[in-house]
Order: sequence, then C-alpha cells, then structure tokens
Amino acid sequence: MFTSFSTALSALGAHTTAVDVVGNNLANLNTPGYKSSVVAFSDLVTQSLGAGLGTTQVGFGVARPVTIRQFSQGA
Repeated sequence: MFTSFSTALSALGAHTTAVDVVGNNLANLNTPGYKSSVVAFSDLVTQSLGAGLGTTQVGFGVARPVTIRQFSQGA
C-alpha cells in the first residue's frame, strides 16, 4: 500500500514540475531572447510480477524530472 502512495506522490511531483515549466514558457512567450524549456521524464525501476507470458510490470514511480533549456536558434 505504501508503494502505491509513493508512486502517486512521485507522479504528482513530476507533473507539478511540468506544469511549472509550461507556465514559465507561456509567461515569457513575448520576451525577446527567451529560450523555452522542456521537461524530460524517466521511470524508476520496474518489477515484473508473475512468470512467462502475461506478466504484469509494476513501476516505482517517476524519477525527478530534468528541465532542459532549448538553445536552438530562432524565435
């Protein structure tokens, strides 16, 4: 049961970061020279339950998301 709450909590934290980055991008949309950011997600360890075909994989949540600044040229 604790694992379910931990997984949900990590997902909420990751999506909070994503919403913050999107909000920052929108707030600075018309700022000259502003470079947008994107969020990269990665899984924590997954564990297979059962053996053979039809196994179920259970994850342990999302690692802390990484914010990447886009330095490509252009608007």
